[in-house]
Amino acid sequence: MTLSGAVLFAVLSLASPAAPGAADPMLASRKAFLAARMAVADGRYQEALSLYRQVLTVLPNDAIVHLEYAQLLRDLNVGEEATRQARDAVRLDPKLAEARRLLGTLELASAEKDPTRLPAAIVELSAAHRLAPADVGTSVALARALLAAERSAEAAAILDELTELSGQPAIQRLTAEAKAKSGQYHEAEQIYQSLWEADPADREIAAALIDLYEDEDKLDDALGVLEKLAERDPDNAAISERIVLDLARAGRFPEAEERARQLVAKRPENRAGQRLLATVLFERDNPAEGEKILRALLEADPDDPMTRRALASELVRERRFDEAKAMYEDLGKRAGDDPHKADARRAAQVELGFIAYLERDYAGARKILTPLSIEDGQVQDRAARILLAADRDGDDLTDGRDRAKAFAAAKPSDPEWEAQNAEFRYQLGETADATAVLDRLGSSGQLDKMLAAADSYARLKKYDAAVRISRQAAAKYPESSEALFRLGSSLERAGDSAAGEKVFLQLLAMRPNDAATLNYLGYMWADQGVQLQRAREMLEKAVAREPRNAAYLDSLGWAYFRLGELPQAEKKLREAYRREPADPTIEEHIGDLEARQGNVEGAIRHWEKALELKHEEPDRVREKLRRAGAPVSQR
Repeated sequence: MTLSGAVLFAVLSLASPAAPGAADPMLASRKAFLAARMAVADGRYQEALSLYRQVLTVLPNDAIVHLEYAQLLRDLNVGEEATRQARDAVRLDPKLAEARRLLGTLELASAEKDPTRLPAAIVELSAAHRLAPADVGTSVALARALLAAERSAEAAAILDELTELSGQPAIQRLTAEAKAKSGQYHEAEQIYQSLWEADPADREIAAALIDLYEDEDKLDDALGVLEKLAERDPDNAAISERIVLDLARAGRFPEAEERARQLVAKRPENRAGQRLLATVLFERDNPAEGEKILRALLEADPDDPMTRRALASELVRERRFDEAKAMYEDLGKRAGDDPHKADARRAAQVELGFIAYLERDYAGARKILTPLSIEDGQVQDRAARILLAADRDGDDLTDGRDRAKAFAAAKPSDPEWEAQNAEFRYQLGETADATAVLDRLGSSGQLDKMLAAADSYARLKKYDAAVRISRQAAAKYPESSEALFRLGSSLERAGDSAAGEKVFLQLLAMRPNDAATLNYLGYMWADQGVQLQRAREMLEKAVAREPRNAAYLDSLGWAYFRLGELPQAEKKLREAYRREPADPTIEEHIGDLEARQGNVEGAIRHWEKALELKHEEPDRVREKLRRAGAPVSQR
């Protein structure tokens, strides 16, 4: 450690004579300070602790003594006392960079168990970085703290300053992680690729590269890395399972099924492999065999929570809610009061709340999810999102506002909750304050905050504001598919479909297999009655990737309808309706199909239901009812 002016003065003062005949406590404390340092160097830590305490009784306001004492306590894993001593050092000398860094790293370590301490870690490490911008340890610690706070772009900017050390593998890994999480995929990919080429045996880097490819929807590239790993380690079942998953994600279900069957044949005892095969079979429209596999696994081991969750999840997707509820209730009972099974018990309850939401039992969803949404001061994201969706769909704006406020207070680092609180406030008439919040988030320059604001504006149907923020986000983060998708959809909903089309085509140039983009643009064209053949191709591709997605099935059915291919249209629209019977757009399309088939009464019934379900364009549906001769009361 570099001697500060205060310590140097103390050391030099050892030569100063004491007053004749008087004991000099300052002299004794200075000797004790030097002795403490020597004891640390010799590994005599308990003696050093005693000596530092002795010095502090005489020099309680010496920042350096507090700092060195804190460093020793940290090294001895006495974390809380080390933090207190580091705080004293910072209080006594706010410009002492070493103290700021130490306090920041201690707060960062504590934040692993207590996330509420993360903001304090960032404050201290940011201060240390300003005081000592060339200190590598401070820069790396600050970057880690910013990553933990999901401020990835700032972390990447900090690491970019370390140009002279950018060749160090540890810093390269951290930089790649920061860039990947901040949407700078191309640079992250280059770093990971160079690291993997330098050490093909590094599985951690290979895993990070696979994750990146999956996030970019470059599943063929991800599979290429996985196949090379499988060649190196052919008996590693986890690699084989990941290959099956990525084949399924790519919509290559026949290959996924074949690989899953090979995996099960090679290792019949591999329950994870059998669950994976069952999932692929459900996607391949063979739910009977998939269910048979899962029930056989449960019969062999009734206490297997993963299989029970897998079957319950599939039953939910098939809208067999009563059977799914029984599964989740049984999961909770089997978990009992065992603290080791608390996560499983909680997860089962959350899914019961989700089923209540799907059944439009919003009061039931609230009753189940309210005690689960914030636990031990931490927001449980899935439960919180379902609750706010229930408030939104159930028009309980006051409850939504209050809940979002509580979530924002418990997790201030997540802008999702602040944006949704502003959204509910806007609907309750607090338009000026809510707009100020959303605009602040939108102009922050941080991707997660900008996207949260754009989403809330879109739900409020303030599409011009959503376009403005999404455009800024796409300009700042040009590789972000999320920003581009929001920009394209907001432009289309704002009435500028030509501009939206350009954005979606740009996005497809980046991610040609992106199912959400293929669906949006394909449906947009089909609804406009343009580019119908191309729209059908896009929508068939989207459905091939997600065969059970009701929205995609509806879009494809609508394209067939527009093309006049009514048998195919009916098949897809009826399947979409079976999977999502409470969607107003699907109801409208089924009504249009009924009308085309000459069943006017059936058409009227579906159009009325579309209005009841709060169709986004009610006037269009009312016009169809008027033309069909429905009574005025039904319009």
